[in-house]
Amino acid sequence: MLYPAENNGKLLLSLYESFGNQVLFAEVTIYLAIISRDYCGDSFAAYENEKGKYFIAVGDNPNGATLVGISVMKTKMLAYIICGIFAGVAGVVLLPNTVRSISWPEPL
Repeated sequence: MLYPAENNGKLLLSLYESFGNQVLFAEVTIYLAIISRDYCGDSFAAYENEKGKYFIAVGDNPNGATLVGISVMKTKMLAYIICGIFAGVAGVVLLPNTVRSISWPEPL
């Protein structure tokens, strides 16, 4: 649907150019809203959820977590998956800042 070669990429630029700079209310941008929501959600999940407490236990002392009966390997793999998802979301959120510096080749 989006063809960067057409119109020298102007269509792609117009879609992402103003995404992160939009002000929701009281000078709170979309970036700040996403970061705040993720931080609050992660904090709640880490301290109020059973899996969050597993993450803390494995991070503090993997041998002790094994003695208690927590699967250290499964917990670490789940943590890596969640970190990968958040890294992907961060890449999508930061895309508007980086797409401006990309120059598309001239159409033939």
